Amino acid sequence: MRQRQREAAAIGTIKAHGFDYDELEPAVANFLRGQAQRIRHAIRKSILQLGKDLIEAKRHVEYGAFVRWVEHEVGIPPRTAQGYMRIAQWAEGRATEFSNLPVSILYLLSAQTTSLEVVNNVLAALRRGETITVATVRDQICCARAASSRREENRGIAGYRMSSPLEQPEATSDELQEVADILARCLPLSERSRIYNIMADPTLLSDAQLGNRIRKAFQAALGDPTNSQCGSSATKHLNQPVA
Repeated sequence: MRQRQREAAAIGTIKAHGFDYDELEPAVANFLRGQAQRIRHAIRKSILQLGKDLIEAKRHVEYGAFVRWVEHEVGIPPRTAQGYMRIAQWAEGRATEFSNLPVSILYLLSAQTTSLEVVNNVLAALRRGETITVATVRDQICCARAASSRREENRGIAGYRMSSPLEQPEATSDELQEVADILARCLPLSERSRIYNIMADPTLLSDAQLGNRIRKAFQAALGDPTNSQCGSSATKHLNQPVA
């Protein structure tokens, strides 16, 4: 009983996403299927040809004149004409599998915001014999855009890290020497040796977060170096002559 209920629910879900031919007589259902296929083919063929004709006409006039001609002479909105031309340009040279898709899907695939990844995924599905619907293509586009956004965010984070002061190209030898000279002047020999042993340690030098750790350590010890008041006592201590 439960199995039948699950099957009935599944059938209901399928019917909710398309036309239910099961409610018709078999002969009528077959006739309507054939009519739908012929109409889709005629619309697709007509739009592709209209797009080509519009592209050819556009070559002979400037854009503003072309828009007025489309509106007043052809009798369609300029945006519709742009859609027809876009589909015609996109379909030219494409795999023959795309020629059987409904126009609504061609509109989605030919959009400038639709990635090549989505187009290739749809083509692969067609070659596997899968049924392609507007909903599946829209899902593919949404997933591709989400993935693209994540990649942009990751690149932004990586760019921020690369542009941070402590992760710029490594300091020049003169700058490093200046740091060493300051420490040598201000610290006793025992502390200078300790600093050398720490900073020359291979494990520390191989730490990918070394730059951030150095920055945090100096901030904790000296405060904000851009603020003359913060860390003034520590700076004063460092500048005291060593006995």
